[in-house]
Amino acid sequence: MDPRLVTSPNEPQPEMAHVLFMDVVGYGKLTMREQLVINSQLTDMVRNTGEYRRDKGSDSFICRPTGDGMAVVFFSNPTAAIRCAVEISSLIRRQESIRLRMGIHSGLVFRQKDINQQPDVTGEGIIIAQRVMDIGDANHILLSQAIAEMLLRLGDWNDQISEIGRMEVKHDEQLFVYNFSSEDFGNPNPPKTKGRVRSAGSSLRSNQSTLAINSDAFGDQSKPFANDLPRTHLRNCGRCGMLLHQNSVSCRHCGYKN
Repeated sequence: MDPRLVTSPNEPQPEMAHVLFMDVVGYGKLTMREQLVINSQLTDMVRNTGEYRRDKGSDSFICRPTGDGMAVVFFSNPTAAIRCAVEISSLIRRQESIRLRMGIHSGLVFRQKDINQQPDVTGEGIIIAQRVMDIGDANHILLSQAIAEMLLRLGDWNDQISEIGRMEVKHDEQLFVYNFSSEDFGNPNPPKTKGRVRSAGSSLRSNQSTLAINSDAFGDQSKPFANDLPRTHLRNCGRCGMLLHQNSVSCRHCGYKN
């Protein structure tokens, strides 16, 4: 056996996590006292969500401050991050003093301890969640393709998900992003960011079966959509689980070479 494939019992193992990353828009322009008040308000909102109360103290939940916001990581349920975002967004609408944006992604992370020996995570899962969030404006709840596909398969939020398109983010990386909103939460308008690579597409609710897995994941847009391909022509990315064409060398979502 290749010795590189043998791991130590104490070596951290990758886990699938569902990450809600959020920050306060315009945080740096606030006075230090205003920042202190907003941080306290945001912390209280997160603590009062049903998901926080349900998973508090368990191994299936990690919450860490990020200076101008917070990262909330769920390990047990892919819908927990969505429900938490909805609760927070609904509360934010009643407090005009906080302009929050959120990004959600499902991906691999490693658990670790921070300098104070508190639970923390690192890896693609939390990095992509932050990149998705960075695209948004105030009140946006943006989704990566990975989490959007999970929600579409469940079928509970199809009317609240709409396609934004492929966006360019930090380090010239491209992500396919979706908006998550309704009359009660989120921001229904497309982000004003200049990082758009492709024009926004139509709403997923108009054709769920076609858009649930976007053709961009397979490269040439002249090729058929994933749902039109036989299952024998598809395989999953070894890192993020995204569906790939069998001839794809690397994942168009996370860049992993399969």
